[in-house]
Amino acid sequence: MPRTPERITTPKASGADRMAGKRTFLEWLTSLLRGQGAAVRDSNEGTGASSSAETPLGLEWATYQASKRELLRYEGQWVVIHGEQILGIRPSYEEALRLGYERAGYVDFLARQILASEPVHLLPPQPI
Repeated sequence: MPRTPERITTPKASGADRMAGKRTFLEWLTSLLRGQGAAVRDSNEGTGASSSAETPLGLEWATYQASKRELLRYEGQWVVIHGEQILGIRPSYEEALRLGYERAGYVDFLARQILASEPVHLLPPQPI
């Protein structure tokens, strides 16, 4: 008998109230195909946080956010992060990229300027 993964809930024939707050397999699959799989969690998992390792550079971004308080000592400089490891801090973007390629190779890594507040970039309205 094939097992259903615990993360996925399947609809029951009776008891619509049992389905309240749970996502069906079809809803989960649809959100995954739309690129929302990591951001949208099943409400019965109880973690309250998205699984950042499932998104591109999600682990690196989580590492940056978790280390931000310590990194603010170097505000204005650039941090290089690969996975959960901070590879180094450099004064310019170009030097940060060079460090990332030297230490991580030609794989995904995060080169991010350390800022106390994140800039907001407004886009012009687009015609519909």
